[in-house]
Amino acid sequence: MNKPQPRITPFSLKRHERLWRLYSLLLQLVMHEGRFISERTNILLLLYNSVFFAGFLLLATQTIYFSMWVFVLKVAVSVLGIAMSAFHFIIVKYTVQAAQFWRDKLIQIENDSDFWYPAKVDTDLELNIIETRQKTRKLIAYLEPNTIYGCWLPFLLTLLWSLTLCWSTIDYLSRIN
Repeated sequence: MNKPQPRITPFSLKRHERLWRLYSLLLQLVMHEGRFISERTNILLLLYNSVFFAGFLLLATQTIYFSMWVFVLKVAVSVLGIAMSAFHFIIVKYTVQAAQFWRDKLIQIENDSDFWYPAKVDTDLELNIIETRQKTRKLIAYLEPNTIYGCWLPFLLTLLWSLTLCWSTIDYLSRIN
């Protein structure tokens, strides 16, 4: 027995076209958020952390005479580095949440029957690309690039900046005693 073919109505066809345009726009937004994550991470890593680490190392290794001002500068650079790491975490997390919002809307469109109208049949389970991709990614959720850039990298930088703060404090205490 042949299944009856769905009847094409002008309303369904217009809705189908509108859903495909919206899907295309949302897909561009997801890619745009991905570029934002990369650009913001590069800026925060290259500009702030690299320059601040270089400045801290110059203060820590190249100053011969001990001064209270050198200690204050070392502490200030370390605290600023910790603050920038927290800022990095917040900014990238916000961008990841925006990308997730757009992905959820893409899944919502993919699950709409008019999106695939009239071509999808019941056996086409893997046509929902975004949803299928998310199901396969859950196996390594802690190692996806956005999690590395948004959580692990700021955590590592905060740890390094905390070590520089401890180093500065220990150096100061050893010099005054």
